[in-house]
Amino acid sequence: MRTLAVQVTGHSKVLAYEEAARLYELALQALDSSQSVDLHARYELLLARGQALARGGSTREAKEAFVSAADLARTSRSFADFARAVLGYGGLFPWLRAGSDARLVPLLEEALDRLGDREPALRVRLLARLAGALRDEPSLEPRSSLSLEAVEIARELGEPSVLGYALASHFTATMGPEIEQLTPILDELGQVAAGAGDVERAVDATWLRRIVAFSLGDVVEVERAAAEHRAFAEELRQPSQLWYDAVMRSTWALFRGDLEVAERTAEEALRLGEQAQSWDAGFSYRITLFFVRREQARLDEAAQLVRETVDTYRGYRSLRCLLALLECELGHPDAAQLVFEQLAADDFAALPRDSEWIFCLCILSEVCVHLRDAGRAAVLYRLLLPHAHLNALAAGEVAIGSVARYLGLLATTLERWDDALSHFEVALEMNERMGARPWLARTQDDYARMLFVHGEPGDAERAQRLLDEALDTYRELGMEGALANAGAER
Repeated sequence: MRTLAVQVTGHSKVLAYEEAARLYELALQALDSSQSVDLHARYELLLARGQALARGGSTREAKEAFVSAADLARTSRSFADFARAVLGYGGLFPWLRAGSDARLVPLLEEALDRLGDREPALRVRLLARLAGALRDEPSLEPRSSLSLEAVEIARELGEPSVLGYALASHFTATMGPEIEQLTPILDELGQVAAGAGDVERAVDATWLRRIVAFSLGDVVEVERAAAEHRAFAEELRQPSQLWYDAVMRSTWALFRGDLEVAERTAEEALRLGEQAQSWDAGFSYRITLFFVRREQARLDEAAQLVRETVDTYRGYRSLRCLLALLECELGHPDAAQLVFEQLAADDFAALPRDSEWIFCLCILSEVCVHLRDAGRAAVLYRLLLPHAHLNALAAGEVAIGSVARYLGLLATTLERWDDALSHFEVALEMNERMGARPWLARTQDDYARMLFVHGEPGDAERAQRLLDEALDTYRELGMEGALANAGAER
């Protein structure tokens, strides 16, 4: 049975997807009312309806349609149809975590088992999607091997759209602190997407390119990639893509110090993502709100939200690290110490070397300084030192400035004055170059504290200049939390 062909353009696309889903539902009702039901026709209609719902942003309804299609394929023993239904259930992006969806990984594993080595293009997509779904797990294996196998098979096939899907998954499955090493994958993804005219993979390429540029402190490339992502998202008009465009705009506003815009855009992102990417949208909103409220000296308002959702988002270790920082800043050192000890065990082995690893260590560096733990400061310093040239990001959702700033804090705790001075100078340069005004001001503040303690000739004068500049920025940006603690000894 041929499914309906729906022509969609411009801002009418979401409505067209919704209309297509409605028409497919009517066709299903008509089919079910006939005297003899064509099960394959029903499968095709369920699959088409799921695709229309997914692209229209109705993810929950889409998943139910795909599950129904998978059930039919399981009954008919069609391994290929089952694989297509499960891939539809997996969503639009190969890199999405399973999150709160307990059905996803078992379905993908069942599909792979049923498919075997037949239909290699479908096998590539299943392997790649499983690698993405496993990103919540603390181990980089087996997701790294799964995504690599997908890329290798896709290269043999020579189908650009299949290869692009596999490359997007492989990048995110293996993304960690050595982010420069992934540039060749990113370059290939961009070329493959462009060559295939695959706009959905082009969106992935621009999003990932922005993360790399952000990490490396390349402001021009960050803004260029964001603009390209926005153009592709507007072309597709899919709520999932538009949601992440809003996330990116909120991240940039927060990084630059426009708290009002950051919060307003985070709320816009949450609205866009509620139906399309509800689990991911919830995480993005929470982590953004944490930093906005911290700067506004209203962290107590976000405290319950953070405490309640640490276990909900277990795959995001960043939230547990932020919980430790929250307890420090709210004046609960014993609670902070408890969380910190759990995370610091075995030289922070509980934190996987994934896309959040540097961010987590930087946040825990602040906690370590609050708790005056020189022993753990030495460990954190050793772990972060190779990455001093980077800007710290949490999975592309929030950026917290130069890693060198956190090394400066740790070196100060260790009374390694020359190292602290060197790191703070690097952090000043990078944060200023990127226009990261909140993080520049915090670096000036931290640097001033170090100089006041160091007490060499000329240190007090330099410290006061740095502190005055930080105070001016705190006042201008409304950073009431930082202003209240400016210049104070940690």
